[in-house]
Amino acid sequence: MDLFAWKDGYATGYTPIDNQHRYFLALINKLISYRDRDRVVLGSLLEEVVLYAVFHFRSEENGMLVHGYETKVAEQHIKDHGALLRQVRVMADRYSQDDITLQEVILFLLKWFSVHTTEEDRPLGAFLAGCKTNAWQTHELPMRFGKPGDVG
Repeated sequence: MDLFAWKDGYATGYTPIDNQHRYFLALINKLISYRDRDRVVLGSLLEEVVLYAVFHFRSEENGMLVHGYETKVAEQHIKDHGALLRQVRVMADRYSQDDITLQEVILFLLKWFSVHTTEEDRPLGAFLAGCKTNAWQTHELPMRFGKPGDVG
């Protein structure tokens, strides 16, 4: 399985979210790169994907809340986040029990990533990019830590 490349079509127009998406894609590529390792290593890498997804989803949800994203759209977006996390956790558990292959997990993550970023996150990114004040820009961390969402 080849590594998955970032495409300009995944961009939301909002740099902090795009940086987080790039990092999420890097985590998927890490799974691909280490696919020949044992289940313990791969299970740990899958847990990293799950934990990063939790962080990323909370970042998006906080952006919606802080900046007043349309309520019905935000509620659906948050429900979609919850459904994805449940699916990924189930798949990680099934993988750890040798019930599905790593390739099945990776293909699911890649399909979800492609659809979610282009269909659901793009309108959110455009909305956040248009906000005059922005939580990521106005509440900066000390430089040695970078800004939330920055990928090193």
